[in-house]
Amino acid sequence: MYRRLIHDPAEALPAFEDAVRDQILKHTDTEVRKMLRPGQRVHVGLVGEFGPNHVSPRQLLSSYINQVVEVYGIVTKVRVSGGGQWW
Repeated sequence: MYRRLIHDPAEALPAFEDAVRDQILKHTDTEVRKMLRPGQRVHVGLVGEFGPNHVSPRQLLSSYINQVVEVYGIVTKVRVSGGGQWW
């Protein structure tokens, strides 16, 4: 599961989110089940080390497309252009 999640997150994350949602809905405690409204989706965030996918901005290459990557460094300047959402 770990390798699949890191190397093919587009396929693995939705399945993981569905499994978490199913477990919440199957929970015996009604307060836990009330956390989700009908039709509401569950989103999973990832925190931690991702093995070899730990790179600096200069090492971030196209070979990492469609993979989970941890990018380390110091942000010195940020510019937001356009008016769209990031997700």
